[in-house]
Amino acid sequence: HRDLHSFPTRRSSDLTMHAGILALSALDLIVLEFRPTLKDYLSVVLLDVLYAVVIIPIDILSGWNYGYLGDKVPDALTAISLLGPWPQRIFAILAVVIVLQGLLLVPWLLAYRGTGTALGRRGKPPDA
Repeated sequence: HRDLHSFPTRRSSDLTMHAGILALSALDLIVLEFRPTLKDYLSVVLLDVLYAVVIIPIDILSGWNYGYLGDKVPDALTAISLLGPWPQRIFAILAVVIVLQGLLLVPWLLAYRGTGTALGRRGKPPDA
């Protein structure tokens, strides 16, 4: 039988995956000079809603709670349980996600102020 503490463990795999996501994000921002715009944000909001539309029926049919969008009630008090009963909780979850994603865009919008790039042009904003 396999030793539960041997490498690679589930935790080390998860940490490696998340580190990879952060590294690729940094590469996109620094090397490829990606600059998020309001148009990108609106695309992400649309994808959030489409994700929910696809996942909710899967959760209902399977009894799962993928993305915390299913009708499962947590055994302990969690942030998700504070968002109300299902299915109203779905709208609260989407609202929280959309607001947090919007907050991630704020620094970029402040950097773009007066440059005309916030609505969709790519590349670095012009030097002020």
